[in-house]
Amino acid sequence: MKNKIISAAAALLFLAGIAAGCAVGGNPSVTTDDNKNSAGTTDTEPTQTTSGGKKDPVEYHYKNASLQENGKRLAFGVLNDINLFEPDTEVRYYISFSGKKLTGKVATVTIESDQLAYDIVKNHKLEGTEIVDSFVPKMNGIYRLRLKIVGDETELKFSIGVVPRNKTANPEFIFSCQPCLARVFTGRYSVLGQSSIDRQAASMIKTIEYMGFNGIREDAIYWGDFQPTKDSEMNFGLFDRLLETANSHGQSLIYIIGTPPEWAYKEKYKNDTEICYNVCPEKEYWEDFCREVAVHTRNVERGKLIWQIWNEPDGEFFHGTSEEYCELLDIGARTIRQYDPDAYIIGPGLVAPINQERAEWWSKDTFPMGNTIKKLLDDKILDAYAHHLHYPFDDNFFEYMENGIGLVQRTCGLGTTGLFNTESGVCSSDNAWCATENVAKALYFRARGYKDFTVFAFSSSTEEFDGWTMFNGYLQPRESVIAYSTMLRFVGQATEHETICSDRSLFADIYYDGEKSVVTVYYDGEQKTGKGTLVLPEGKDYTAYNIYGNKKALASNEITASADCVYIVYDGKVSASDFSFRTGKITET
Repeated sequence: MKNKIISAAAALLFLAGIAAGCAVGGNPSVTTDDNKNSAGTTDTEPTQTTSGGKKDPVEYHYKNASLQENGKRLAFGVLNDINLFEPDTEVRYYISFSGKKLTGKVATVTIESDQLAYDIVKNHKLEGTEIVDSFVPKMNGIYRLRLKIVGDETELKFSIGVVPRNKTANPEFIFSCQPCLARVFTGRYSVLGQSSIDRQAASMIKTIEYMGFNGIREDAIYWGDFQPTKDSEMNFGLFDRLLETANSHGQSLIYIIGTPPEWAYKEKYKNDTEICYNVCPEKEYWEDFCREVAVHTRNVERGKLIWQIWNEPDGEFFHGTSEEYCELLDIGARTIRQYDPDAYIIGPGLVAPINQERAEWWSKDTFPMGNTIKKLLDDKILDAYAHHLHYPFDDNFFEYMENGIGLVQRTCGLGTTGLFNTESGVCSSDNAWCATENVAKALYFRARGYKDFTVFAFSSSTEEFDGWTMFNGYLQPRESVIAYSTMLRFVGQATEHETICSDRSLFADIYYDGEKSVVTVYYDGEQKTGKGTLVLPEGKDYTAYNIYGNKKALASNEITASADCVYIVYDGKVSASDFSFRTGKITET
């Protein structure tokens, strides 16, 4: 329920802390300890055996947990490139070990899941250097593996996800995520347990591809990485690597430009001790930078690269005035369009706070930015504009749509279709609730004429999960991964959409992919909202699935909406006229 969320103010402050790290030189700080796991040991590739002078192929050992202390060395993980697996297939796990204190001991592996009637328990005597075993999960869900050494306190654990591999979503809609892949390439972020930057990047992009995303939003190859000094030649090596990695795995790259280096700061801000890393640059430096990136990327196929000019400039991520940002937006967009007429350019990710209420971190007027965006859209310089929305699917969400971004749209004359929502998430320790909220928000925007929805956030930087993320630092999944993958499975290939009912008590939509129709059914989840009912057509066979993609039995042809989306799948095409419905009432308290 809604009482499980962190308060909006606390959550937004937490988000600001994630993204705002300041550093000398105008860029966020760089960490280089990317080959360490949480136990502080350097990861290496598994030893290969030889036969006839040639190396035998070795399955990749994905290290999910490890220990090195007091004469014991222990690693626990899966024989796979990532931590996601198909149902009804073998999941192979390994235990690698050395040290006299472990030899001959018994290791107990317990496999737990809400999808299991009882735990699976396996005992292994530690002889040699490695144990490999497996199990076969039947249903979608999170499975937790726990290793205990009998007779001492040693314990390692990790989680995997079981959900079907998806096709990459089609271009009809961009289902994107924000994985921080650029930060892996620049050493600002690490995937734990992986042996190199290449391995870290591979595990991340393969996970994204497995789930069925078709876009990633990135930022952390900053202007200063391209051009460390005023006299430096532009270096596109890291950026080209990022773009190639994304595109070769079916992902459009939504790339945020901004974040000037200190040498490019506007003169009046250079001695401001309060500045962070998104400082207004001098116009001529900014124009030169935008020209260079446009010329370099002008042969990239349209849609494979999408330029977003700045992140949340009406919030804390632009140090300057609204008017200064508007000037930069105009210069940047027109320069890119001039040197790459086929470029895909979207406006900034606007905060657009409800009723333009000011706070320490939402400090600038959005309306001048909205007016500049409108002019650039009318002049066909921008292709679209964007906003962010981190509220849960509750009163605040709908208030934001009416008097946050909605107020900017009405005031500035902006259209309401073709938008990008380039950052949207929720924060809670209850990840099943996060799964419910993120799926509801993604489906809401998919059904309402948007072009993109970027779910936030992808993974944390530690072994622990934070309230925002789908994965922890090892890319071990949470419930939201299973739910989001399921949504992409059922909706990601759709080429046609029709709404049956759009009411807070009942959201029901049809998605058709040329072969089957999927009906999505949910409501806003608020206690005060009376649940609506969808009546299915008589005589049409269907299969129902729950939010995690497991089959669901329905008691009748009437479905009472729940906060957790239900998917009704029909062979062939159905239409809204085949269904009837009853909406519920909202009771104000």
